[in-house]
Amino acid sequence: MKKTIIEWTISIGLAVVLVFVIKTFVFDTFRVDGSSMNETFQDGDRVIVNKFMNFFKDEYDTGDVVVFHANSEDLHIKRVIGTPGDTVRVEDNELIINDEVYVEPYIDHPFGLRTHEYLVSDLNGEEIPEDKYIMIGDNRTNSRDSRHYGLVDREAIIGEVVLRIWPLSTFTYNFK
Repeated sequence: MKKTIIEWTISIGLAVVLVFVIKTFVFDTFRVDGSSMNETFQDGDRVIVNKFMNFFKDEYDTGDVVVFHANSEDLHIKRVIGTPGDTVRVEDNELIINDEVYVEPYIDHPFGLRTHEYLVSDLNGEEIPEDKYIMIGDNRTNSRDSRHYGLVDREAIIGEVVLRIWPLSTFTYNFK
């Protein structure tokens, strides 16, 4: 009896440690809050974030969907629109990256009334500095993103969204 209790205690302890390690360093879940990523994600969707690759990935790519710290308290889910070394602007309601129109099949409506704004006003069309990113929500007319809080540091990125797991009817794995 005593041996069985010890075995169960060790098994439960190892399971708790394993869950902690996985959630801290490998994968974590995130609940989408708000409409800034409509139509790609809806309010209340649950996604899995790959944190493990964050340790090995030098740079995120344009179009990646990531979860990051917008400030010390809030986590946001947005799409990477500008990477280090890029120049990014909006002209005639189109996204221009490095002087080429960037096609965005994942959005239903482009920038709308915000076409007169710089994506990040302090850049003024200059290159994005090293280890900085522009993050924009897919619901361009209803998103608090880099247009409001500026460039996002590389170290603020938690990881890339790899799966939508809830609701089950919209289980998806490719968001580009």
